[in-house]
Amino acid sequence: HVHAAGHRATRRSATVAAGADGGLRVVHVSMLCEAPDGLLFECIDPEEAQFLHAEIFAHRAYERHGVSLAAPPRTAVLDVGANIGLFSLACAALMDPLARLVAVEPVPDIFA
Repeated sequence: HVHAAGHRATRRSATVAAGADGGLRVVHVSMLCEAPDGLLFECIDPEEAQFLHAEIFAHRAYERHGVSLAAPPRTAVLDVGANIGLFSLACAALMDPLARLVAVEPVPDIFA
């Protein structure tokens, strides 16, 4: 599958769990997406993933209004509401190896 701006969904995966009745149910479906820059990541919605990737990596929209990805050494960065983790990946690429990054996403279908 090829999606907007060259994003490709290369495979689908599903997580199943046993229900109380002993039957199986799908609890999570995701795709491995590839961005135009070659970044591979899991996503639920390739269109949303394309938008987020462009906002974070191309337009650098998350760095407006005083947010900087150039963290000093040994900094702790908290990405609360991390969604699929693309902002965390952008931070990790620029952070000092001694810094700590914690990404938290409370919606199970997104982080699963």
